[in-house]
Amino acid sequence: MAGKKVLFSRSVQSLLNYIFLGAFIACICVLGGQFNSIGLSPVFASTGSEQLRSKAQDFTATGHEQLGLGKAEPALGNWEKATEAYTQLGDTEGIAGSQINQSLALQALGQYRRACRILLTAIKLDYQDNLACKQPNETDIKNQQQLKFLQEALEKLENSKVATIGLRNLGDVLRVIGNLNNSELVLKKSLETAKISNSFSEVSTVLLNYGNTKRGLYNRTRNLYERTGLPNYIIDAIEKAEESLKLYQEGSDGEASKVQSKLNRLSLLLELADWLEPELKRQNIKIKDKFAQIQPQIQPLVKEILNSSNSFSNLPPIQSIYAKLNLSLSLKELKLNDKLLVAIEYAKDALQQAKKLQNKRAEAYAYGILGKLYKDEQINQLSLAESSTKKAVYLSQSIKAKDIAYQWQYQLGQIYEKNGNTEEAIAVYNVALDTLEAVRQDLLSINPDVQFSFRENVKPVYDDLIHLLLESEPNQDRLKQITTVIGQLQFAELPNFLQCSSLDLIPLSEVNHQPDAAFYTIVLEEKQKIEVIVSLYNNQSKLHQYHHYSVNFTEFQNTVKLLGSILQKRNFRPSGTSFTEISSYSQKLYQLLIVPAKSYLPKTGTLVFVLDSELQSIPMALLQDEDNHYLVEKYSITVSLGARSREPKFLPWQQSRILIAGVSQGPSFKQEEPYFEELINIKPELDEVEKNTIKSEILYNEDFTKRSFENKVNNSIFPVLHIATHGIFSSDPEQTIILASDDRINIRQLDRLLRRRSESSRDTIELLVLSACQTATGDKRAGLGIAGVAVQAGARSTLASLWNVSDKSTALFMGEFYRGLNDNLTKAEALRKAQIAFLKNPDRKDYNSYSHPYYWAPFILVGSWL
Repeated sequence: MAGKKVLFSRSVQSLLNYIFLGAFIACICVLGGQFNSIGLSPVFASTGSEQLRSKAQDFTATGHEQLGLGKAEPALGNWEKATEAYTQLGDTEGIAGSQINQSLALQALGQYRRACRILLTAIKLDYQDNLACKQPNETDIKNQQQLKFLQEALEKLENSKVATIGLRNLGDVLRVIGNLNNSELVLKKSLETAKISNSFSEVSTVLLNYGNTKRGLYNRTRNLYERTGLPNYIIDAIEKAEESLKLYQEGSDGEASKVQSKLNRLSLLLELADWLEPELKRQNIKIKDKFAQIQPQIQPLVKEILNSSNSFSNLPPIQSIYAKLNLSLSLKELKLNDKLLVAIEYAKDALQQAKKLQNKRAEAYAYGILGKLYKDEQINQLSLAESSTKKAVYLSQSIKAKDIAYQWQYQLGQIYEKNGNTEEAIAVYNVALDTLEAVRQDLLSINPDVQFSFRENVKPVYDDLIHLLLESEPNQDRLKQITTVIGQLQFAELPNFLQCSSLDLIPLSEVNHQPDAAFYTIVLEEKQKIEVIVSLYNNQSKLHQYHHYSVNFTEFQNTVKLLGSILQKRNFRPSGTSFTEISSYSQKLYQLLIVPAKSYLPKTGTLVFVLDSELQSIPMALLQDEDNHYLVEKYSITVSLGARSREPKFLPWQQSRILIAGVSQGPSFKQEEPYFEELINIKPELDEVEKNTIKSEILYNEDFTKRSFENKVNNSIFPVLHIATHGIFSSDPEQTIILASDDRINIRQLDRLLRRRSESSRDTIELLVLSACQTATGDKRAGLGIAGVAVQAGARSTLASLWNVSDKSTALFMGEFYRGLNDNLTKAEALRKAQIAFLKNPDRKDYNSYSHPYYWAPFILVGSWL
């Protein structure tokens, strides 16, 4: 069942699980009755008060009817009126209930942050300036401290019906905006209060929502595993999925959430089985045992759901539609023809309901899923698939629902491709990409499933377009388009990784000062292909010439994996590593990546590499030809941030002012695991850097605190920051850190720390140097961490180390680098000069022992090469 097509359909189903069944719709049937009962509580008052109360109750009831029909805006309006009425009556319980109802409508409208804030007000949990609703990069408070504040605030809440339902809805919203740990804590409290009040139906609904949050944690951890390849993540992900399944099972005992819990449990079981099946070849006993436990649960659950299908009619109309569509997708994943036919009937039924309600969004979903079912290889009714998907596209576009439109546009492209209509497929894929680019930031900010599963839900759109463009005998225009798409893909992953809204970078092809050549690499895992496009710039004609070639997938993957495993070993040292082994793999990689382009590359110059996947953690300077000459001996080398850059700009060294910060030992080294060893050669490095600069200031050891660093950077202009301290680059943003003396600074805190600089001064960081950092061991996508630090710092260029060279050689290396800048070399050429000095310098006997790549190869330049 594994494969990209399954994964993309999973993204659609996840939206149904979370947004419609788990987030707000599941609450309607329960909330309507409960808050009407609050509004109807007997109060002896004047006739005017009774009339006002009656109006408030009417507003409340009408709002629930409207939301049940998918009409969120009028529902919100009625609940706002109810809030005003209850405010006039001084009915605090009615006010809170109406505010909670408003949050449901706001969620339906996609305004999750606003919904979060109004819920905090409703249940009187608006502490620390609405801290619970903030994204990680919006506060300096660490996760554990945030959870502590939240726990303290929750303990002060009184148990009540309003608190139970408000907390349950808050837990949902926190999950959707990505604050999963906060969501879990809130839902635990909601479950506790529901049990105290003996509200059986509310307990089952909270269990469903709690299961959805656990599922979100599973998605996040699974994505970390797929980004890093670290085995501890896969076991952790499975355990979180099992916790989610258990909660769904418990939630299915309650009438209110029975259908949703069973459907969500079925979809998760199918998703797990599909994911774990390819992992069985790794011979992991735990995974085999887990898989053996999951498979037998699927068919009995399918039978149970189908036998109780009448229960769909007991759901509110809009909820019934999405429940049927959810079931249709699950039945599709069974890969059984008879179940596919049943799935089609459920989707058709949902479509008719959506038409009756005149809910165009639900109708678009129904048509899109029908198209997906008709497209399935066992059904293979492509004409019906095409017509249904076209209707889904039209409806999505007519209501400006870009978040779902791109999915159906992509699906239509797949159908065209399957029919052999290549040009039509390319055109629709391009439209899908344009739509995705327009809506991607919204998806990142409100949809954790997309955020956590970028390489499943977003990357396939890019990959399929790239593959099809290459299959169609590409000309120069097509090759140029492919480099743009590759750049868009790799750049799009950065905001996903950083969870930020926008990045101020321009495409590599648009910068004023072009490199001599740029290598664009793309790994098409589904197609088992590695594609390379080389862009050559002609200074006379001011035009690019593009060349394309394919690389053997198996050879490339094996070589990168083996070389990467050597370079990332914690005990990687010249004395313990075979030089021959490194040389063998670096030569093989040279043969695969460089040799096909060798005939048209300039003899010397600047090369920019736009690297994909694990290749980001391997220094290109290390590549070696058949005569044992390294690539850096001919070319200065830079790595690009997803084919984008700040405009390259030469750094006039004599006018530069540099802040030099370093820590050899401090409290942060032993603050938490992983612990860090003392860096005994930091002081000589700082002295060497200072010696080669005109104007500088130094923060060393206890003077380099988080606060002092922030004050220096934000209150003074330093075009160059040199930071010599431990750091880790990881594809997990929480684990990408640098160490001040007193505290650890993760990548999101770095953004906060530097954010107070004015926009006019953001580009004053011309060069950021991180000399003692290293990539996370075993993390195949750790290069994301380097790119992320460079972007968050607002640096035009970043010099970073892929592994920590714990030796006095780093001080000498940095001396060479800064002397090159002092001699008016470009940053890329200054780096090359320093590397060559270590590699072969007969005039410096003290460099003779530093010719091994361990000493000079880890330093890479990211961003501007000038």
